[in-house]
Amino acid sequence: MTNPTHTYSQAGVYDVCLTTSSYTVVCSDTKCKRVIAGNPDHACIAKISSIRPEEILDPENIPVNFIGKILSTEPACYFNNYWDLGDSVLIQNETNFIHNYQSTGLFLVQYSIFSNGCSDHVFELINLDSPNNFNVMFGVIPVEDGTKDVSKKPIKFKGVTTGEPSLFNWDFGDGEVDTTSLFPTHEFFPNITHNVCLTVSNPKIGETDTYCMNILIVDNTQNIATIDNDISVNIYPNPANDYINIDYTLCQSSNIDISLFDAKGIKHKEIISDFREKGENYQTLFVGDLASGIYFIKCITNNSIVISNIIVQ
Repeated sequence: MTNPTHTYSQAGVYDVCLTTSSYTVVCSDTKCKRVIAGNPDHACIAKISSIRPEEILDPENIPVNFIGKILSTEPACYFNNYWDLGDSVLIQNETNFIHNYQSTGLFLVQYSIFSNGCSDHVFELINLDSPNNFNVMFGVIPVEDGTKDVSKKPIKFKGVTTGEPSLFNWDFGDGEVDTTSLFPTHEFFPNITHNVCLTVSNPKIGETDTYCMNILIVDNTQNIATIDNDISVNIYPNPANDYINIDYTLCQSSNIDISLFDAKGIKHKEIISDFREKGENYQTLFVGDLASGIYFIKCITNNSIVISNIIVQ
């Protein structure tokens, strides 16, 4: 069916994917797009566009123009936003600006929008003179626990690519896979490290790429989280009233980003985004200005992501 009509049981935002395949040739292609169905009270979609130089004249000063857009049932002026530009630079409440990268390479950019009633996150992969034009990475968003299986914790993945991949395959490191969407939500048992990989390919041109990250979700009954040969994180006290302590040990020197999110995936605090040498590190965070509830501390290194639940009383 080339032009289907589908009736959703509830108004909201949905990820729609179309897969086409040939019976005579081993070939298929999948494209995904987010849509707003019906007229929900609160629905929003964040979009990114970027303009890169056709030729890089100075590899230590590469200007990229970013434009953030909002498709929403609410006026755009109701929204705040933040940008993570993939090089430890964070920008808030800008919709059209130029950022100068200080090196070539691949950069995973995140644009997040949020209002009182809605939030959304979108990622884009910026390729600045990388030798490989066929690439994949993914972003990770902790989401509110609405799973039927209370023993598992949900994580929203958002895959982004350069080039023209026609096939993709998620391996969640727990025996389960997904080939139906670039934006799956998967439920994990907490306190277990999972090596999550996304592989994209285009058999017609013979290109393929794989991106992997270790994912560890820590429930609030366990403060210490360890991914072998990479990072150990200890967050206490939990529950907390005014301050939390974040002690982390890096097994190898790495870029590290530590942020605090609420249950809707909205970032409230950027704790650190920098390069750190291997060894022990300590950080104290004031949380007395946050409303009571469940929050996530997300720690990202070059190889791993640790997500810890904390309770602010």
